[in-house]
Amino acid sequence: MTEAAKQYLAKKKLQRMEENSAWAGYAILIFIIIVGIVIFCFGPTAQAGEMDAWEFNICGINPADFRDRELLPFIGGAILSLATHELGHVASARLMGTDGHFAWSEGVAYAGDGYENLSNDQRALYHGAGFIAQTVVGGVLTAIPSTRHSDWTFGFNTFSMSNGLFYAATDGADKDSSDTENLDKYGYDGTAIALSSGVINGVFAYYSLNKSKE
Repeated sequence: MTEAAKQYLAKKKLQRMEENSAWAGYAILIFIIIVGIVIFCFGPTAQAGEMDAWEFNICGINPADFRDRELLPFIGGAILSLATHELGHVASARLMGTDGHFAWSEGVAYAGDGYENLSNDQRALYHGAGFIAQTVVGGVLTAIPSTRHSDWTFGFNTFSMSNGLFYAATDGADKDSSDTENLDKYGYDGTAIALSSGVINGVFAYYSLNKSKE
């Protein structure tokens, strides 16, 4: 077998491993969601007409805290978290002197002209800025008593948590342009950064949900 053929087979094997890793991440997230839905819909909380069914704690979280949440503000908070992630990219790019912008047709941020002139550290900052922005804004919303337990804040923190964990589990599911892959490229551990963001925002979600943590 020629050297070129060996390199080709090795490349194809690596691509298959990357694809399997991405799908494994999807499977883990879907499994967690399904388990949560099953527990919420068919566990003690689903005992119709029995208010006491809500009154128990799992890791300090009372399912009763879910009961009065309104869906639309929760979704609005999640959308705000997504926008914050993309605006974090745009703002960091602009501050470093590039033509950062948001492509509405594609739903993603671009560093724009001038990116090629940035140092590796600056490029890494651009790619990590989305996680940083979500974590900073989530921390502020959770720290302020008047916003800490709002449905908007809970939705924001929950999406930020899911976003970080998703990137950590799947490497963004896009090897050509994911934030984690680019962080790796410029000398930083993208998976660790995404995971840290997910865990920190998970703590914020815990405190914004559980009203006993005031």
